[in-house]
Amino acid sequence: MTRLAMLFIVALPCAALAAGSFTLESAEVKPNSIIAEAQVFKGFGCEGGNVSPSLTWKNAPAGTKSDFGKPGYGGPCPPKGDKPHRYIFTVYALKVDKIDADENASAAMVGFMINANKIDKASFTATYGIK
Repeated sequence: MTRLAMLFIVALPCAALAAGSFTLESAEVKPNSIIAEAQVFKGFGCEGGNVSPSLTWKNAPAGTKSDFGKPGYGGPCPPKGDKPHRYIFTVYALKVDKIDADENASAAMVGFMINANKIDKASFTATYGIK
């Protein structure tokens, strides 16, 4: 079974929202590409740069609020020899300024709160494997 990693990011408010599809892009990670070593985790046997890719989004839905919470990035680091894993980068447009979850909340609770307050989401997928 392919393991999936999701990056939860909440859309920032936009001064003016253009019409069109809610989209997510990265200068460093392109959809359906192989993730570069710069974004790979450094640890657990991986020797990447663990640099968070820049993410930009366009056309956030009207009513989008903002709250991300804790800073940080942990890049991909699949087991050596596994086939490349898929990583899904997702940004969520929320209707609240802050979800009701603190730093001790479980991933399940955060996911529930995001989905309960979601207006829309935009995603792309990239892969990474260690030979």
